[in-house]
Amino acid sequence: MNEPFDTIFFSYTLSIIPRWKPAVDAALENLKRGGSLYIHNCGDGRGLPCWFQGLLTRWLSLFGVRFRLEAVLQVVFFL
Repeated sequence: MNEPFDTIFFSYTLSIIPRWKPAVDAALENLKRGGSLYIHNCGDGRGLPCWFQGLLTRWLSLFGVRFRLEAVLQVVFFL
């Protein structure tokens, strides 16, 4: 029998998982009651010099990584 997890941690994964909602749903289904779900995701580069922000965005896009504010906000409000 599989036991639920005390803690689940997403590190930079919501930016690269195309279907991130089912991943978060699965995490919540496998989280022990009173457990902790932590999400650490890419920032949008706000505050970086414009030239560097553009370069970083293009570089990350080569690997399918992009900032998903909607993912972060929906998870926060969902919980």
